[in-house]
Order: sequence, then structure tokens, then C-alpha cells
Amino acid sequence: MKGTKFEKKKSKQAAEIVIVILLICIIGTSIFDPISRRLIEEENEDIERVWCIITFPPGLQVVNSFIQTFYFFTSCMIDLMSATILITKKPRWETNLHVHRTYKDLLQEQLRQYQQLFATLQ
Repeated sequence: MKGTKFEKKKSKQAAEIVIVILLICIIGTSIFDPISRRLIEEENEDIERVWCIITFPPGLQVVNSFIQTFYFFTSCMIDLMSATILITKKPRWETNLHVHRTYKDLLQEQLRQYQQLFATLQ
């Protein structure tokens, strides 16, 4: 059985590139958030409160809603794809090791074992 070839140097470079790209994207899409904040101090009898209020111009509100929706659905899709790959690939590998068991049996076992991954996506 031939294993996968893993090159640590290429993997490290790819991870660094992905981290830099994600950092730039996240900062770029949320830079307007701290700019739009303002603090309001409220004194009520003997209680002092400080409120942080975020007010976006209408155009920026649409952009912010789109970005938040995009982040939510992207993370859900990544979780769903990861869970699906995890559950379907492992039984394929195990069919080579356990010749007396079928792929279908191993897949059902994986589905039972990792069903909580799909429950958390709902």
C-alpha cells in the first residue's frame, strides 16, 4: 500500500500564504467596524453606564450584512465539506485493511460515530 507523499517545506509555505491572505481579507472587511463605533456615557441615578453604539451609513450597512452572511455560510460550508470528506475517505482506506468488511458497513459505522458533526451544522 503506497502512502501519500508529504513535503513539509511546501506545506509550510502554503500555510503561510493562506494565513497572510486570510489576515488581509479579514482586516480589510472589518476595518470600518471600529471606525463606526461611538461611546455614549449614561448617568442614571447612582449607576453609570457606557454604551458602545455602531452606526453605519446605509451603503456600508449593506456591505456589512453581506460580509457577515458570507462569513457565516462559508464557515458552514467548510465544516460540511470537512465532515463529509472525513466520513467518506476513512472507510475507503479501511476497506484495504479490513477485507472481510464492505465499504457500506464501514461507512455506516463512520456515520454513526460522527453524526454529531452534522448535528452541529444545523
